[in-house]
Amino acid sequence: MIRILFPTVIAAMAGIIAFFIRSNTWRRALLVTTASVHLVFSFYLGAIKPIKAGWIGTDSLSVIFLVTVSLMFFAAAVYSIFYLTADRHHEPENASRYLSSTPESIYTGCMLLLLSTMTLAVTARHFALQWVSIEATTLASAPLIYFHRSSRSLEAAWKYLIICSVGIAIALMGLFFLRMTSPKVSEFTVDAFVAAGSSLDKKWLSAAFIIILVGYGTKMGLAPLHTWLPDAHSEAPAPVSALLSGALLNCAFLGIMRVHQVANAGGIGVMASELLVMFGIFSIGLATVFILRQPDFKRLLAYSSVENMGIIALGVGVGGGAVFGGLFHAVNHSLVKVALFLAAGNILARYGTRESSKVRGLASIMPTTAFIWTMGLIAITGTPPFGTFMSKFTILKTMTAKGMWSLTAFFMAFLVIIFAAMSYIVLKMVFTPPPPEMPEKPERTLSWIMPVILLVTALAAGIYMPEIVRNHLEQASALFGGGLK
Repeated sequence: MIRILFPTVIAAMAGIIAFFIRSNTWRRALLVTTASVHLVFSFYLGAIKPIKAGWIGTDSLSVIFLVTVSLMFFAAAVYSIFYLTADRHHEPENASRYLSSTPESIYTGCMLLLLSTMTLAVTARHFALQWVSIEATTLASAPLIYFHRSSRSLEAAWKYLIICSVGIAIALMGLFFLRMTSPKVSEFTVDAFVAAGSSLDKKWLSAAFIIILVGYGTKMGLAPLHTWLPDAHSEAPAPVSALLSGALLNCAFLGIMRVHQVANAGGIGVMASELLVMFGIFSIGLATVFILRQPDFKRLLAYSSVENMGIIALGVGVGGGAVFGGLFHAVNHSLVKVALFLAAGNILARYGTRESSKVRGLASIMPTTAFIWTMGLIAITGTPPFGTFMSKFTILKTMTAKGMWSLTAFFMAFLVIIFAAMSYIVLKMVFTPPPPEMPEKPERTLSWIMPVILLVTALAAGIYMPEIVRNHLEQASALFGGGLK
């Protein structure tokens, strides 16, 4: 148990300490050091045999999300050093409405507490403990959304708090229903309820899954429950936006997946899968509408997150090999979306605007960021040879093999429209002539090194998959009757 709790505890302790450190230099060192230790220990937990210690534990499903959360946080932590120093020493004249002097103690402390709560959310096997930790992620991340202290960021933070808290409250009611499926089960854990299997009351279980899907689906960003997401992602600092999209949404989805395990064991797996397919395709479709001619490039990325959460839900709902594809897509989406949000932070800091129509000549003004921005577009839209192509192709292949032709047609049509819409916006930002009053400036290494590493990893994932990664994805898929084997 100590090994499993260590990443949660170390991040929580570092977060509390960060509030009392006076030196920004030491506080930044604490942030990166904790992220590094957390990442090393997450890889260690992924390399050893699963550990189940009652209320907490690891299996292949939790390991996938734990390593993803840890890697995304490490990238955001390293980038934060650039972001925080740029906030104070490289502020563009026309960016004053976005950049402020919020104390770093709040930023660093809340970031580390967010890491702690996300870690507990993915390692919890007790439904109530997981619920508490997912709610705690909301409380830890809300101050980060308000970091820039503008009226719009205040509105986004309150919207995030209220909508997500309502969603989490609905999920709590779903957990009460889940408990009613079999009052005789001694432990309120995933393992105990899966073991109870067919003895669970199907009516209570059906109601529980629907309610929990709605509740956690709100935090995950599934349409039409996504309304907090575009505001929060666009108003938050770039590293925070990256974590919200690349890590936090996955934690909420894991909550749904745990109940889906119980649904499969209790004999209502088909109903649960059909609901995931319905919410998934609707999320993709709705995101497509809002991505068309989206004027705000950070909101563009936010609606792309809604789309990709829909793809993940769709893959798990379709079943078979698509479960493997859905879980693989969760990892790929995190890698690429974090890189894109960090690149968006570079653009905002240089141009002082989120309006894509006012960002011109990116290739001349910020060539490295322009390269990341363009490669990120290629990756997030599922273009080969990136891992996102392989995950989407795996889902499509399973859908056609199962004869889901209408669903496949809608899915492919949405993907084509999104590719065209995002390409139009992004390529205009990159290749149009630059403003004459904005000369090129050297780009600091910390502003681009992590996005490049993440994109290279996403590219490598589409070419070669290490055996340990494949095994974890296969074993996680098997929990839902899926997999490529």
